[in-house]
Parts: sequence; structure tokens; C-alpha cells
Amino acid sequence: MVFQMIGRALKALFKKPLRVFGLSMFVTLLMYLGCVLFFGIPAAGLVIGILMYTSLNWMYLRVLRGETGIAAKDMLDVFKDKETFVRVLKGMAWKYLWIFIWGLIPIAGFVFALIKIYEYRLVPYILLDNPDVDPLDALKISSQKTKGYRGRMFLNDLIIAAICTLAFGSIIGSTALFQFAIDAPMWVTLGYFGIGWLVFGVLLALCAMVSGLVHAGYYEEIEHPTPKPVRVREVKRTAKVAITENTRFCPRCGNPYIIGEARFCAKCGHMLETDDAPEEQPAAPEEEPTVSAADSQE
Repeated sequence: MVFQMIGRALKALFKKPLRVFGLSMFVTLLMYLGCVLFFGIPAAGLVIGILMYTSLNWMYLRVLRGETGIAAKDMLDVFKDKETFVRVLKGMAWKYLWIFIWGLIPIAGFVFALIKIYEYRLVPYILLDNPDVDPLDALKISSQKTKGYRGRMFLNDLIIAAICTLAFGSIIGSTALFQFAIDAPMWVTLGYFGIGWLVFGVLLALCAMVSGLVHAGYYEEIEHPTPKPVRVREVKRTAKVAITENTRFCPRCGNPYIIGEARFCAKCGHMLETDDAPEEQPAAPEEEPTVSAADSQE
């Protein structure tokens, strides 16, 4: 499922890459704006950052579902009315508060906080996809639904992080090798290094979008699981014949079968017994002698 999620995310992204990239950058810009405001007005910056992060997750879910017509104004749906604003802010703040509390545990706090991050991963989707759910209950629902998926989520994040780290290391290493191998002037090295950083920035943005779509993909998979195709061999392997009075066993391989349903063994192909004994045909009734009218007069 791990690589299937990445493939599904890439498929959704490449349908409209520019739109997804533009919306992601728009929301990210608003999140950075919230970080700037955090230094002046901490509460305002924190609120904007939390709500924009929720909008970004919601946008990725809509893209994964194949929705069309997603515009920049839709990213501000969390501000459309007071009820939605308070509800989303309350649920997300409750999530981060519990992660922070678990992180305060001495020595093992980081591990517990990491577990809670994946345990509460579905909270933003639950809040916006289920308006009737209480914001405080969203954490409990997410905790129940993520059972059996947290390890896969972590592995997906680890793979994406490894790709970004490998790309960064390749750029640094290739720049150093370029400088050492040809002893190029500094301006040439800086130009090469700048192009490398540009490529790394694009790759980093791609990894961020894929990561967001993968997170949304797990919510979609949990809510609407994809039916697993059943192979014919698995059906034959798991099929069982109920033992009844009409059940017989193949004399060659011992495979059970029911009389009258098959002429050859499904396992080894041996000709099977069709019936224990031929049915006895009822004897024809004896004809009674007929009496003629002349005989009756005598």
C-alpha cells in the first residue's frame, strides 16, 4: 500500500500540476504570513497558521477525489462563517495541545509525540468532511481510524524525506566535485550551485505536494477502502466442500466431491464415480386377462 499511495498521489497531481502547485504556494504564502505575524501578534499568527494548514489538507483531499473548479477563494472556506471558524480552530488547537503535552514526558516524550502526530493525522479531514462531528471527538475518531495505518504513514513520510535528503546531498556533492574536477572560476561554481538549488526547490515543492496528497489518500482509503481483487487460485484454495451423505472422495487424490456435480476430479482429473449403484427400474405391471362377452355368457 505504501508505494500504491505514492503512485495514486502522483497520478492526481499530474492531472493538474500547475493548479495544485499554485494553490499550494498561495496557502503556503499565507502560512508564512502567519509566521511573520506570530512575532508581532502571537495569537493571530498561530490562528492563521493552523487554519491555513487545515485548508491546505482539505485542498489536497479535494484534488485526490478528482474535484474540479477549485479556486484560491476556496482556500478561505474555514473563514466563511463563525461556526466553521471556531469549530476547526478548536479541533486543531486541541490536537496540537495534546501532542505538546505528550512531548513533555521526560526522555520518551519525542517518541510519544511522534506517535500522536500519526494518531491524530486525520483530524483536519474529519473536521471539514464531517460538519456534525464535535471538534473534541475528532481526536478520538482519528485515533480509532488510524489503527493499522500509522506504520504505513510513517514509512511513506520516511521515503519522501529520504528522497529530499538524497537530492540535497547530490546537489552539494556534485557542486564540490564540479569545483574540484575542473577548477572552475567561482562565478561558474556559483551559477552551477544556483541551478542546483533551483532544481532542489522544485523537487522539494513536488515532495511537499506528494506528501500532502498521500496524507489525504490515507483518509480516503480508510473512509472508502478499495475492494481487494480476489484471484481464482485463492478461491479454489479456500473453497471447501460440506461433508454430507452425497459426498465422496476421489480414489486417486482424496479430494472431496459431491455425486452428480462433477464427472472428473477438480484436483487431479481422475474420472469420478457418478453414483453408488444404478437405480433399480420398477417392474412392469402384469397385464390382467381380458374376458370377452361370449365367455361371460357361458
